[in-house]
Amino acid sequence: MYSAGRELQHGWYLCRRLRPLCPQLANSPVPSKWGEEPERNAKLTLAYFRAWTLNKHRGNAEVPHVYRLRKEDATWEQSLREWLLQLPCEETKRYVGNFLSVYRVRPENEGENSDDEDDTEDLVVTAGDLAQACDTHVPVNEEDTKKGKWSVHRSLIVDAIERAQKHWNTLPCEACPLPNPCQGLDSKSLLKSVRCKARPVSCEKDSCMREPEVQQEIVNITAVKNHVEEWAGGVAQDGCNAKQAEVCRKVASQVVQEILSENPGVLEPLRWAVHGGPGTGKSYVLNRLRKELFEDILGWKQGDEFQVVTLQAVMANDLKGDTIHHAFGLNWQGLGDERISGHKLLDLSAKALRWRWLIIDEISMVSAELLARLELRCRELVRDLAQGKYAKDAAYARPFGGLNVILAGDMWQLPPPRGTFLGDVPWEWLTQCKTKKVAHTIRGQELVWGETSDGIHGVTELVECERTQDIWLQSLQNEVRNGALSETNHAFLHGCPTPVPGSWNGHRLECNHAMCQKLLSERAAPDAISRSECDMCRTERRSKARVADSAAAASAKFAGAKAIFATNAVKYHVNKLRAKAWAAAKGQVLQYAIAKDRISSMALREKPDLGKEKLTWLQRHDQDCGSLYGVLPLCLGMPVAAADHLDRSRGILRGCAGEIVGWVWPADAVGEARQEMTQIWNELPACILVRFKTKTTWRVEGIDEDNVFPVAPQKKPWYLDKGRRRPVLRVTRKQFPLAPGFATTAHAAQGQTCKEGVVMDMHIGEAGDPLTAYIALTRVQDRHGLFVYRPFPAAPFQKGAKVGRELLLRFWGGEKMDWSALRAKYRDERECKECNEAKPASAFTAGRWKRADAARVCKECIRRHAEAQQPWQCMACTAWKQEDAFKAEHARPQATFYRICKTCEQTHVCSVCKTRKDEKKFSAGAWKRARTGGRVCLDCSRKAWGWWRCSVCKVQQAASAFESWLAQHRSCNGDQVCSNCWKCPIPRRSISKAVQRVAATQAKVTVKAAEEKKARAIADVWAAIAERKRKREQDGTTKEAEPKATKCRQDDETEMPGAEMGEASAEEKRKRDMDNAETEDAERRAKKRKDGTHEAREGQPDLQAKEKEDPKPSDKTTVPAKEGKATQKRKLCEYKCPHCSESVTSTVRTGQVDHRRRCGNRFRVKDARVVDKAYVYMCPFCNGETVSNTRTGRIDHRSVCGNRFYVEEGRVSTVAKAYVYICPFCNGETSSNTKTGQIDHRSICGNQFYVKEGHVSRKTRRHAHSCPVCQTVVWSCRSFGQIHVNHDTPAGKPCKKTKWFVPQQKPHKRR
Repeated sequence: MYSAGRELQHGWYLCRRLRPLCPQLANSPVPSKWGEEPERNAKLTLAYFRAWTLNKHRGNAEVPHVYRLRKEDATWEQSLREWLLQLPCEETKRYVGNFLSVYRVRPENEGENSDDEDDTEDLVVTAGDLAQACDTHVPVNEEDTKKGKWSVHRSLIVDAIERAQKHWNTLPCEACPLPNPCQGLDSKSLLKSVRCKARPVSCEKDSCMREPEVQQEIVNITAVKNHVEEWAGGVAQDGCNAKQAEVCRKVASQVVQEILSENPGVLEPLRWAVHGGPGTGKSYVLNRLRKELFEDILGWKQGDEFQVVTLQAVMANDLKGDTIHHAFGLNWQGLGDERISGHKLLDLSAKALRWRWLIIDEISMVSAELLARLELRCRELVRDLAQGKYAKDAAYARPFGGLNVILAGDMWQLPPPRGTFLGDVPWEWLTQCKTKKVAHTIRGQELVWGETSDGIHGVTELVECERTQDIWLQSLQNEVRNGALSETNHAFLHGCPTPVPGSWNGHRLECNHAMCQKLLSERAAPDAISRSECDMCRTERRSKARVADSAAAASAKFAGAKAIFATNAVKYHVNKLRAKAWAAAKGQVLQYAIAKDRISSMALREKPDLGKEKLTWLQRHDQDCGSLYGVLPLCLGMPVAAADHLDRSRGILRGCAGEIVGWVWPADAVGEARQEMTQIWNELPACILVRFKTKTTWRVEGIDEDNVFPVAPQKKPWYLDKGRRRPVLRVTRKQFPLAPGFATTAHAAQGQTCKEGVVMDMHIGEAGDPLTAYIALTRVQDRHGLFVYRPFPAAPFQKGAKVGRELLLRFWGGEKMDWSALRAKYRDERECKECNEAKPASAFTAGRWKRADAARVCKECIRRHAEAQQPWQCMACTAWKQEDAFKAEHARPQATFYRICKTCEQTHVCSVCKTRKDEKKFSAGAWKRARTGGRVCLDCSRKAWGWWRCSVCKVQQAASAFESWLAQHRSCNGDQVCSNCWKCPIPRRSISKAVQRVAATQAKVTVKAAEEKKARAIADVWAAIAERKRKREQDGTTKEAEPKATKCRQDDETEMPGAEMGEASAEEKRKRDMDNAETEDAERRAKKRKDGTHEAREGQPDLQAKEKEDPKPSDKTTVPAKEGKATQKRKLCEYKCPHCSESVTSTVRTGQVDHRRRCGNRFRVKDARVVDKAYVYMCPFCNGETVSNTRTGRIDHRSVCGNRFYVEEGRVSTVAKAYVYICPFCNGETSSNTKTGQIDHRSICGNQFYVKEGHVSRKTRRHAHSCPVCQTVVWSCRSFGQIHVNHDTPAGKPCKKTKWFVPQQKPHKRR
């Protein structure tokens, strides 16, 4: 190829390429771009470009054996860098360099050709910058800030940080620094010895690190069966409760069946769930199965015959298992599982030959996608010849490759960090509806929610809590778990008075004191209970107050407790504060290790001034910067935790706890002694020695202490623009993978037991997840180890639990579910008009969710139309079109539901034939009509209207009689004229004038008749009211006076017969006078309402005087003894109406008295007294008095005179109106502040008129016309032409005739 190329060089020419020429690898794995997986990228580069051989005997330094491509003490990146520096051929260097440039592959510490070259100066933190660098940055998102819940969420984080500053505020004290015991050690030899295999010591803690003893194979199947059954029968008496023993017997029974079975393909593998709350002994049961049954009795080994996996490394270390991603070779990013190396795949396949059991702990943290990938990998690893992979006479593989699977965990834990939660109900799949979910999601949900052929066979629910025996704490945990926190426990936590005594544990009183029992039964007030309860209840009440009351008390209690928070920002800040407080308490000098941030060249090209922000980057929390601290506080003896998997063979995984022993500086460090005494380390040491707490005991060569590991700095990339699809602003941080061990997040705290206590924050806000507080609440063993960080509201913990978790447990328990009925009950769904699928509100935008027409389209359909270059929908034709099919103003998002395409704007739909037509097919009025339902085309008009009415002679004729008029007009629009009237224009004008005169006269007569009819109706109503009032008073007076009259007749029957008759006649005369006065008063009110004016009330002083002179008999009449109780129940009270000053009798003592039958008003009374209004005003329009409680504002007097007026500080406003107008109908003056608009003068003359710029407008309807259909007189601003008025017929119904034509009256010429 090289010689042939030289012969053809004369025919070549230069062509500028956008990318360098590099080899194309078809059907082969290529390096990952953007700096991901550097070790894999370096290994692929060496495999593709360096010569190697498979023959061990022919390998040498130039062409090594394939196993020697990577040196023993080096990484793949270091091996690639060393080979690139030794390349002799420049052409090969250029060729490989093009490949590295295209795929962004850069070996570690490569200098000249590195894409991460940072020309900015290194950040040097001084003592003045330390306070700013130690601060914590709370990110602000402008889009999220617009939403109320996110702004509240950020304020809660800021408040938590400020409280942490008060709780752990340390006072300056004199420090006594301890000497560094590791000074003088060789850092290079220590780091080199770390790469060697862990060397166990004699004082090891676990027998699994010892050399495995050769055990004789057990061949007696009967003895093994008896041994397993004996163990299963004795677990109930050996520390296990009933439910835990049930799990052990279930697993032992499956083991015995597999041992005795001659054909494993016939036996169905066991897939069982072990579910229970925190502290119920799930890990205890799994450890007994692993240790006693699998290892001791059956002689199996972890990773060979059975596998225990979890999502997090710390939980896997507790069970001596492995993580899911490491054990099965799965990619953490969720993609590229097929990229697993061939050697690892072969190793896993060899182990899978003997796999029989798979135990997955903390199943709630495993997403549906990850579970599906794990199950697929199991079917790949378990070979087809393995026993149990295929069912008998079945062509498909069993789930998990035929392995027995145990899923252990608590579904009431936090959902997985990424992916679909297994506890969410897959409604679409269960109800057999079409779904758009990816295959991994559906498969993962099918494994959990499916039938027994693919799903879980059953569940064992562990209910007995072994972690805590505190009954009140268990009750509190259950309430938070179910989202039903009671007000009583909320008050207990805050130390407030409660409606129950202090020893109440949620079920009963623990004190059994008689006084406390009495207080509880009588439901005494909380304050009274706090004063009267017994001493035991007071002690219990103080122990239940767990909310921090003061900073001093909190700092003393929180000294040894681990803090658990919901957000990384608060955890990051509390770790730094508590490290400082811990150093001050121990008298140590706190050292600050400053991280080194290196900016990539691509980031500098986009933002050249990016280096100025390095100090603010130190304020970001560790999860934003590759799990590395910007400022790492360190001192001797301080507890820390590993931030990465440092050494799996020694059990140093992410989250492993330890304490600092010392640090070692590089041998070539300048001023080592000076840096040792410096508080700020701008240059990092070579390594930090940490004593980790692992389950095994080991030693590193060169270190004389057990479990001391040298931690070297790490480099990890992170992005400033990680929210982008393709982030560019890459920064590489160099820092120790350590974190102070004082605080953690709720996700990392799952599965742990904190014996020293827990500091927790329950102020999560409305958008927070209550399960974060539940995780922290269940880590303690008793109430004394629980410290609530700050006061919190109870509302977020009273929303109830989600229905998915409960339904899953019921389904696992074997309950038959009607998923369609449950979906209709628990899920609010609406149908998408595009895909015709019922979807929840989250599948629609807020505006489209509220629509009921064709505009209710889901987000998925909108996305599909956008991908087809048709992003907008026309609201007229409901079609999706391109952007150029709409006008420019429709590009705004606000025009979504008003967007009409250009084609629809040029056409309209006929409401009869439902056909879209252009303007020529409609009349002028129909084309401009706003209502779609009333728009009719010309063709439909001709077909529907066979008879028309002439607008001149008012005669209805056939359409053929209007041919002369149709010759100049297109259709019937209300102004049509018949041929007879059209041919005689002069008589037509005369007829029009006559019609107008008749219409005007008829309008006057109609108005006068309506007014008279209204007046008669009002007079009849008032007369009826007066008559009814008179009869009711006669009946009441007769009943009240009957007992008294009877008694008088018995006592004085012979003495005063004439006096009694005189009193009766006087009483009847007084009643007649009152009735006459009431009738006259009613007639006067009717006349006032008819005239539209208000007159002063007359006759009231006379009535009041008569009432004073001749008062009514008191309602306190002597009642017989038998009727005493009935009279007391309905005791009559007498009031004086504040509106009409009349006497009113009612049984209402406090409330509202209805007096609308007499005066049309109601008034309020309290304790048998009339409640008067605070202010009395005189209406400036009618001079009538009105009462109101309004001191400053508007008084509504429209019920009397039809006007409203304003008052200020208890007085009628004297501010004059800005404009004075003369009504064009009645020529009366009226004042108003309206400069341009409508003046309401209906209270005076019954009309309205328009004003413009302070003058009466021509738009005012001052011309009277008669409707040609209903003959009703209407007013218009036009004297001739097209008249368009909406009016009612004399029957009160809307008239269909709203438009007609009035010809212009030409003036007569003088002869």
